[in-house]
Amino acid sequence: MNREMSKKEFSEKKKQLEQKQRIQTILRYGGDKVNQMFSDGEITEREAYEHSKSEMLGVEGVKSKGNKTFVTSSKIDTSKTNFKTKGNTLGEYILFDISKLRAHPLNDEIYSKKRDEEDEDLRNSIKLNGLLEPIVILKGSNQVISGHRRWRACLDIGLKEIPIRLIDVDFDVVQLIQFNKYREKSVQEKKNETRVMKEYIKSLPPSERKRILQGTTMRDYISKETGISRTSIHNLEFIEKHQPLLLKDIEEGKISIMDAYSLVKSSLEGRDIKLETTITHISSRIKKISNEVPREKWIDIINKIYG
Repeated sequence: MNREMSKKEFSEKKKQLEQKQRIQTILRYGGDKVNQMFSDGEITEREAYEHSKSEMLGVEGVKSKGNKTFVTSSKIDTSKTNFKTKGNTLGEYILFDISKLRAHPLNDEIYSKKRDEEDEDLRNSIKLNGLLEPIVILKGSNQVISGHRRWRACLDIGLKEIPIRLIDVDFDVVQLIQFNKYREKSVQEKKNETRVMKEYIKSLPPSERKRILQGTTMRDYISKETGISRTSIHNLEFIEKHQPLLLKDIEEGKISIMDAYSLVKSSLEGRDIKLETTITHISSRIKKISNEVPREKWIDIINKIYG
């Protein structure tokens, strides 16, 4: 009986891991149109995944048979990115010696190295299904641009060769962050992304900065490339500057970014945020029932309370 339950649980876990990986591939590589069609139910998860997988591999199409993936004719498509490609290697999909790969120097500065439960799930997924999504490598440096956790998981389970896709871009730091646009990020990681992106863009020569921003403001550009709203970027910077200890409460879910921002702002202005919040809450409740209770009745209630 216990053995049957174990098999059932194992099978269910495998299905969950496979679906999670399919959804992540769709979100990261499907593009806005495919993601919208999938959300609206115009295409199935399988259709969205197959399209996204072909985009991920940089190929015309992907055919699956059993546990093997067959790649059809190669494709170079740069229409979705502002990054200039060099040579004809974008989208090249090859097996590579895992020991020769190196982490991008800024990756660990931005993102957390360890997420124990997720890393264990990832290792199990790769053991069961292989590496379904190739590691993206910066040509000429062997630096990982996308897939640091997958690369480390492959190292942990002892793989010697893994599939990689080579890219050659002008702005590698922006590309590193852009690949993590749909990742679930902690508050600290969001702050790290905006700080590193801002520092990197400011370090560029004026002509390169102009080329990368393409007429947008730096805050708008960072918001677009990181997936973090302009308001959240502003509020987090404001909180960090004036009351950084609140960031821990935000991380632990004790307070929202917006509420923390309001608290800090009111404190700086000498206002009582708790009183203001209470008044706003009561006013909202009164407004909802204002058609049922006349104004004179509220005045009577207030007079009885305050005497």
